[in-house]
Amino acid sequence: MKNRIFAIAGNRSVPVYLLPIVLGGLLVLGAGCQSKQPEQKTEQQKTVSGQADGFATSDEHPVTATLVAEHTAILPGGETRVGVLFEMEDGWHIYGEEPGDAGLPTTISWSASSTSFGELQWPTPQRLLDPGDIETFGYEKAVLLSSPLTHTRSGDSTPSALGINAQATWLTCKKICIPGSANLEIVLPISADAPVLSLHASLFDDAD
Repeated sequence: MKNRIFAIAGNRSVPVYLLPIVLGGLLVLGAGCQSKQPEQKTEQQKTVSGQADGFATSDEHPVTATLVAEHTAILPGGETRVGVLFEMEDGWHIYGEEPGDAGLPTTISWSASSTSFGELQWPTPQRLLDPGDIETFGYEKAVLLSSPLTHTRSGDSTPSALGINAQATWLTCKKICIPGSANLEIVLPISADAPVLSLHASLFDDAD
């Protein structure tokens, strides 16, 4: 059968009585070559993803971003620290505030009601070599980028919780580079009780 199909492709004749058989075989082959519709991403998968089609999707992106807080709650008018923990697969890195001769700086934009944020704290970056022996500066394995947070009282009434949002963007590179972004949110109770350190508190000390 392969020889006869090849004969048609080469403009050679075949017996007329074999044409229905050959055409039927081609239809079967064509049906097997149909493209599969891409599966729709869930909302959880959209949390961390490549910024454009053609880049890595959430389930294969080499960077995970998590929003964490130093304390489990905050006093009315109190202070704490919040940060985005970036965890990278082996061999991948993201860039610091001054990325060097290539790359893009990682960014975090904070938002919360009745709250002010301090400057983003950058741990000392590592010296890296990108493909082509290009010198850059950034972080491998894991890094926490954090900011101090101050809650401001507004009138006599104080809400029971504080919603904090972080919009993060980064570029991660190995042999290729993949842009990523995340829209992260955490809710801290507002309480008059003494704040208790969270399970992530030690990360903030390590980042100092």
